[in-house]
Amino acid sequence: MSRPARLRVVAALGCALLTVAVGPWGGAVAGAATTIALSGHVYWDQNNDGIHDASEPGVPGIRVHLNSGAGTPTTVTGADGQYTLAGLPSGGTGTVVIETGWFRSQCAVLSCAAGPGPDNDFKTTNQFVQFAMAGATHDVANLDAGLLPDWPGNSSVGVVQGGRVPANVVDVATRLSWVTSTCSDGKYFICRPGDTYTVTSQFLNQGTTPITGLRAVLALPAGDHLASGNPGSDVVLNSAATSPGVTGLTVGAPSASAVLSLTFAGTLVPGGLIKVTGKFVAGGTVGTPGCLRGAPTTQCPTGEPFGAPLMLGVTHIDQSGDPDSFGPGCDALIDVRRCPTGIHDKQVEPDDIDPVGHNVDVSAGTNLTYNLTSSIDVLAPPPPTWVPGSALTWRASAFNVGPALAGSGWMVTVLLPKNSNPGTPSANALRTCTQGTSTAGYPYVRCTGRGPLSPGVTSIAIDVTAVIPAGTVAGTQLSAVAYVQPAAAQGTETNPLGAAPLSPLVDTGASATDNDASTQFVLP
Repeated sequence: MSRPARLRVVAALGCALLTVAVGPWGGAVAGAATTIALSGHVYWDQNNDGIHDASEPGVPGIRVHLNSGAGTPTTVTGADGQYTLAGLPSGGTGTVVIETGWFRSQCAVLSCAAGPGPDNDFKTTNQFVQFAMAGATHDVANLDAGLLPDWPGNSSVGVVQGGRVPANVVDVATRLSWVTSTCSDGKYFICRPGDTYTVTSQFLNQGTTPITGLRAVLALPAGDHLASGNPGSDVVLNSAATSPGVTGLTVGAPSASAVLSLTFAGTLVPGGLIKVTGKFVAGGTVGTPGCLRGAPTTQCPTGEPFGAPLMLGVTHIDQSGDPDSFGPGCDALIDVRRCPTGIHDKQVEPDDIDPVGHNVDVSAGTNLTYNLTSSIDVLAPPPPTWVPGSALTWRASAFNVGPALAGSGWMVTVLLPKNSNPGTPSANALRTCTQGTSTAGYPYVRCTGRGPLSPGVTSIAIDVTAVIPAGTVAGTQLSAVAYVQPAAAQGTETNPLGAAPLSPLVDTGASATDNDASTQFVLP
């Protein structure tokens, strides 16, 4: 790929911005036109080398535009991924943006420093890459942008197999982002009842197959409501920033629990992005411990989803096989608050559920109780037979059913059948995990939450894979128990666990506020 001197091409991750930077150009060009044009290809970088090889296909239907002013000029990549963006002001301000649901090649993490390679000599921070185009004074061709679909499954480690980057065939992701707010300034997002805020809901096609039949739900925090009360005007499709195959959005009236249904018409192309803007008003009567408008403290949570979460989740697509979507109790569950939540990382499970939120001034309420419970399911899509040595995956989560924040340091423990030899889940930015054996001889995996758990929110799921023990005969019931414990420094919760179970055969209670939960699998 030929490149003019000092040319830099960038692409962004997740929330879907890939930014092309042009300049500096080393001074004005004599006779420069008042407007210039940029052109190139957006392509699938199948070998992840940052170079557009002749065999690598273009990515069609991706919007390219100037991000300043009204976002014009604008264009869409053609069937071969080619674009030409004309009418750009010579030596102007702003950036040229390519909006995409695919990764930038050679940068598979949220943030990465500059590195070697023609598409990797720039920095990415929290999925955003931006370079000014100031100084560009003449037409530029061959501004190619190499992209990658999501890696297989939910691994954050990319693997090149046979010279090609593997990709998920079907893969949809979501992201929620703050836009504007009349809540208190700064990183704490402290709101009082009556404050307004705007968020964007983003839907990303990370796979290689077009997606149709996309439906989603957006759950507001308790007490929050639409700005005007009209779903059709408060929640709108950003047509100028939408994948061109998506032709419309229908928004249902909010349910009694402030959940909005979103139904999209048309097709979300591979690499495509949908943006939906929603305007809401903060309500509620319960404050977040430690949060006071005008005097925020370190007790006010800054990690998402803050104290009062909005939850966005995909509930349906026509295609099957999304490798990092959630199974039992989530895909069709209207109350998305009960689904294990993701974070702003397209490579950490789950990526089809995403939270964002605000804190509530503690002076708005005094009920600061909290209470933790847990959930556990067994994920066992049956092969022709299940036999000793087959692997089962147990999925566990913590859930805060109280109105106040559960502080950092809560722990989820999963007790498994004897001799099942569990593997330790991967640690990530929100948890660390260890293995052990209970005094009764049952293996366990224990994960500690690094951040707080907001009211009404389920933690990121913990998937523990363990084998069916040797000697297990057909008809045997295999049990697992998950239980959650609060941080030792936070004190007693409203309905404490009591004695922690030592065996997966014991569930200490059956109510929704008990700290433990059990599930069973019967060997066919």
